[in-house]
Amino acid sequence: MLGYAIARAHWGSGIAVEAATAVIAWAFAEHDLTEIWASTDPPHVQSRRVMEKLGMTFDRSDDRKVVYRLRRP
Repeated sequence: MLGYAIARAHWGSGIAVEAATAVIAWAFAEHDLTEIWASTDPPHVQSRRVMEKLGMTFDRSDDRKVVYRLRRP
């Protein structure tokens, strides 16, 4: 599972995407992972956008969360 929390003052600056990109590359290189997933609350559109910029694809949603996944390249 991938998680991130950035202070609102820094939203839109690319910090989450840059950090998560590095973590994803490290995780796939160092561990035998087949996929990484992340989730957010349905109304949190900015977080969904971060997941999409990371190359993650929509998996599922319900009233409580939206899930995206990224498979090993």
